[in-house]
Amino acid sequence: MAEFKLDLKTLAYGPVAKYFDLALFEKDISWYEDAGYKVYFLDGEKWYTMESFHSDCHEVFSFPSYYGRNWGAFDDVISEIERGSQGDVLVCVRNFDSWSKRDISNSQVFLEIMSDQTYSYLVYGRKFVTLIHSNDPNLSIREVGAKSVHWNQKEWNESDRREKC
Repeated sequence: MAEFKLDLKTLAYGPVAKYFDLALFEKDISWYEDAGYKVYFLDGEKWYTMESFHSDCHEVFSFPSYYGRNWGAFDDVISEIERGSQGDVLVCVRNFDSWSKRDISNSQVFLEIMSDQTYSYLVYGRKFVTLIHSNDPNLSIREVGAKSVHWNQKEWNESDRREKC
């Protein structure tokens, strides 16, 4: 029987997956850790300004000192994380809905950049996956990378998320 490959099942639906159930989010993160992914944790609850977003990313991703703290610079340096390794990357954002409600435009730009990274990594035979957690079971996000941002497979149906409210 084929091994359950959560990463491939996630990527089959797009570069970004949404989660409502925090326990499921953390369980799936553990799967990625066990699969050898380099995991980065971010928290959208802390991002009240773009400066706080860039400061957090600078620290979490260990961006170089010359990081320019704008979207162009973010796009440039995020493409270089784990460049020297052959490993796969998982970016996890808790409380994404908090940031998205405050700043829908910039949160969408972030997801677009994450989507671009997914496709860039695949060219080199590596995987780059982004998981976002929402406290809102109805979080709606525009398409990124010409793909819809779907709920994970275990919370695909709205009723799956409603039961946990």
